Amino acid sequence: MHNEAYLATWTAYQSAWSHRLSARERQELLTSTVAEDCVFTDPTDQGHGHAELSAKIGGSNQRFPARRSRTRRSSITTRRR
Repeated sequence: MHNEAYLATWTAYQSAWSHRLSARERQELLTSTVAEDCVFTDPTDQGHGHAELSAKIGGSNQRFPARRSRTRRSSITTRRR
């Protein structure tokens, strides 16, 4: 996958974390960026699938309403096989 495609996918996924999105909009972004059977982990939690990830994002947005994130273009790299 080309770097531009990685960047577009990452940007869409990162947008799913926006406070301004409805649950439906967040679900659409997750559907377009991660597999239905995705597994996510962090130091205190783990989950499986779009519904649990969407709930995790919604909970995070409630707990940290002032959180903002951004990605520098240079942090998107391509792994060659």
